Amino acid sequence: MCRLNQLTAERSKWTTELDETKNERNEMKEKLKNTEENHKVELMEMENAYQEKLKQMKLDEIKNSDIITKEYELKINHSINEQIQQTTEFEEKLQKLNKTIKEMEQEKENLRHENMELMKEHRERERLIRSEYEEILESKSVEKSKEISKLMDVHSVQLNELVEQMQKEKIQAINEIRSCYTENIEELQNKLLSKQTEIQTLNETLTNTQNLLHESRNQEILEKLKVQTVEAHSKELVEWEKEKFELWKIKMNELKDEKDSFIETMKQELQEQKDLTKFYQDKMKTIQKESDTYQTELERKIITLENQIETLKMKHEIDMSEIQQVYNQKLSNMELQHSREIKQAVETENVTVQKQVHEKNQAEKDKILEDLISSSTQIASKIGNLVNDIYHIVEWNVQNLYSFPDFTLDLDAQVMPNKEIEIANITKKWTINDISIEGVMESLMKHVDELANNLRKNSMDILAQLQRRKDVLVTQIRSELDSAHSAVKRIQEQAETQQDEHKMTLKHYRNRIEELEDEAIRKKLIEQLKLKDDEIECLKNEIQQLQQEIKKSTIERNKPDHEEANDSQQPIRIITELKARIQRLREENMALRRLLLRRPLVPVKQSDQESEQRPFCKPSDAQFMQRLKSKGNSERFISKF
Repeated sequence: MCRLNQLTAERSKWTTELDETKNERNEMKEKLKNTEENHKVELMEMENAYQEKLKQMKLDEIKNSDIITKEYELKINHSINEQIQQTTEFEEKLQKLNKTIKEMEQEKENLRHENMELMKEHRERERLIRSEYEEILESKSVEKSKEISKLMDVHSVQLNELVEQMQKEKIQAINEIRSCYTENIEELQNKLLSKQTEIQTLNETLTNTQNLLHESRNQEILEKLKVQTVEAHSKELVEWEKEKFELWKIKMNELKDEKDSFIETMKQELQEQKDLTKFYQDKMKTIQKESDTYQTELERKIITLENQIETLKMKHEIDMSEIQQVYNQKLSNMELQHSREIKQAVETENVTVQKQVHEKNQAEKDKILEDLISSSTQIASKIGNLVNDIYHIVEWNVQNLYSFPDFTLDLDAQVMPNKEIEIANITKKWTINDISIEGVMESLMKHVDELANNLRKNSMDILAQLQRRKDVLVTQIRSELDSAHSAVKRIQEQAETQQDEHKMTLKHYRNRIEELEDEAIRKKLIEQLKLKDDEIECLKNEIQQLQQEIKKSTIERNKPDHEEANDSQQPIRIITELKARIQRLREENMALRRLLLRRPLVPVKQSDQESEQRPFCKPSDAQFMQRLKSKGNSERFISKF
């Protein structure tokens, strides 16, 4: 039971805890719902704020793009003004360059004259140097030949004298040597004879001693004495021979020395003579060499001078060629600049002249048209009654005969009696054989032909004058164009560089605009296309109305005035202008469709939006229509169109 009570108590605790947790969960769910709702509200507010900010950003970007486009247009205008200023500056520079070219030409002529004078002076100097050199060579050669001849004479005399002295001294020396040798030999022979006599005496003494020894009895003593005496005598002889031999050797050596010294002295003297001869020969050779070296040096100097002259000529020619090249380059550059500037100036002048000519032609055409209209109105007032009668008769006859209620006359065709006449809007052919109508028509046609011939003559004269003026202007423009082509090239290069810069800026702007691109631009283009289509439809309706009015006016007013045929060009011009306008609108429509397909790179300008909101009919066209309606005489001739 205790256990059950414990379990029930625990169960009650757990149930209370579960209830508390359920309540907490419900509270948390409510809090989550509230927070989700608050977050949704905040998200909506944030989205609205973000959209407003996006709209503001788009508006700011559109304004910035407009500002950028305006700035770009201002930059373009500024660049155009700068180009105009540059053209004026280039013209001034051209004038300055023409002056400088003239100065350069004058300097060139002066340089040519100076060059000619320098060449003349140089030639005269060469001639003088050559003449002086030839004179110096001749004088030096004459002097050297004289000196060489003198030296050769002196040398030959000295050589002869030396040879004679040498021969005499040689003979004397040989005689002296011979006498000395003979005296010495005689003395030696005498000495030898004396010595032989002494030897004979000694031999005699020896024989005596031998005899004495023989005579003595004691042989040993005799032998000893003999030996001693022999030895003593032999020693004395040996000593005497040695002494004599040494003396003889000494004398012989002395004689040899004397002979050698004499020979050496003779050799020295001969050597001195040879040296003198060599010295003189060397002197001659040195003199010859000096003359040769002097001649070679002179030749070398002449060659060096000639080479220097040639180098100076070459340098002068090279300098002149370089100056000529620089001058030619400057001239070519100046001609190119001049031609470009002249081309640009000629093009601008051509444009202005064309505009002026066009304006003059237009004014003259307007004057001619006014004169034609006034003359045609006067003629119509004079001949109107007859023409009305004839027209009513012809119309009544045609309506009765051929049942053509919408009859109109072909006034360009020449109406002749008994001839077939082609009438506009009629496929059949008919003849007029009424005599009264023929007479009236002939008189009227003659009068009208006379007036038409006068008008044609006047118009041909005016056209000839205009053609002459045009030819004169065309010749002037062509002459100026030829001179301006070179200036145009230079300005084209500058324009290309500026165009590259503008292209880079355009790329930057286009990249910026592509970032800012959105569906609003596409909607604007679609609206533009719709407006252009509406405008084309309105123009088509207007053309149809005009054609109907023209038909009605031709039916109502069929008074033939052949002089007013030129007025028929006005409705033609109106129709051609309307057709051209339709074609232009179609092209613009196609361009807008292509832009829609490609996604436009540039946003729609405010000027384009304003032009779209304007009425599609131009004021000039409206004035033209009023003018057409006011001129009833011109409507008579519209049936042929």
